[in-house]
Amino acid sequence: MKKRSGSSDHLCSRICVSTHSIKLPDNLNVHSLQHTNASMLIAQGVDVRTVAGLLGHAQPSTTLDIYSHAFDKNKKLAQEKLAEAMGL
Repeated sequence: MKKRSGSSDHLCSRICVSTHSIKLPDNLNVHSLQHTNASMLIAQGVDVRTVAGLLGHAQPSTTLDIYSHAFDKNKKLAQEKLAEAMGL
């Protein structure tokens, strides 16, 4: 996996200190926060290209591969909305 440029180790350290200082669970880490962020954005209907960009994914297909479970929930909602609009 390609490492992002910048001081990600410093950022991770700062987040770990912050999460401990406000007594969040020890197993909370940058990855879990990123996953929660992405899942919540998808659940709110944010398009995959935007979510991919926010996560630093070069290709939206990467986001789709990782978060396909979140998009599956949106498909059901879209089907329900379409059926409602069609009077079914």
